[in-house]
Amino acid sequence: HRCLTTQQCATELGISVRSMQRRLNTIGLSFTTIVNEIRYDLARARLVNSSDTLEEIGRALGFSTQESFIRGFTRWSDMSPGEFRRQSSS
Repeated sequence: HRCLTTQQCATELGISVRSMQRRLNTIGLSFTTIVNEIRYDLARARLVNSSDTLEEIGRALGFSTQESFIRGFTRWSDMSPGEFRRQSSS
């Protein structure tokens, strides 16, 4: 789970957390928004292209439980990961 915290990313970029947050704010983004967009993209790809369980996908994306992954995915897409997987395979 490389770069999932503000501190880890700021360190990788060689800047302070505050500087990173200011730069993101300047372009109208937040760290959380970026992380969630990446997680959503990765989740969709894994749901379509793998037979991994929801628990495996959630864990790989940094969710503590399968339930928290399901809630997050549903919030992003207005459908459960299972529904998304079924629709994508049709």
